[in-house]
Amino acid sequence: DLANRSFGQGVAVTQIQLASGYAPMINGGFRVTPRFLAAVNGEPVARAKRERVLSPAVSGQLHQILDHVTGAVSWYAEGSLIKGWQVGGKTGTAQIWRDRLQQYSRSVFNFSFIGYVGGDKPEALVALRIEEAKVTSRSQGDIVINLSSYQLFRRIAMNVIDTLDIPRSGFPGAGLP
Repeated sequence: DLANRSFGQGVAVTQIQLASGYAPMINGGFRVTPRFLAAVNGEPVARAKRERVLSPAVSGQLHQILDHVTGAVSWYAEGSLIKGWQVGGKTGTAQIWRDRLQQYSRSVFNFSFIGYVGGDKPEALVALRIEEAKVTSRSQGDIVINLSSYQLFRRIAMNVIDTLDIPRSGFPGAGLP
């Protein structure tokens, strides 16, 4: 268990918990309390007070790492970047324990992606999970599925851009590796 937990396997968190943990990495270091209701009986739901949980320097470093993941690895860049918008994020892959066999599955995995999209600054955080995805092929440690988590993120992020009317970035290299 100790070895598995060191790289996140065997640790159960929800996508909401992951999103809450990632938010300070991209927003300058402030906790975000998820809200599912905008109003109750016509009264707006109160926002949580602004609380710093990361220093601006640490938040900036983590933000750069998320940018690096999507921009520096060719297949992540091709599958997740959106030309004209800033994108950053991190994939996750977890084997699934099969009690009946007393071992981890070699053909079914949980995949996740937590990432952000924005114009000149992050505007939206997307946390997704593809649960119990069947692997279509394996070779030299690579796992192939029909639609990867970062490709699904890109599709969702493009819809978020349209829905929230997020303007293009003013940075010439936005969305490019």
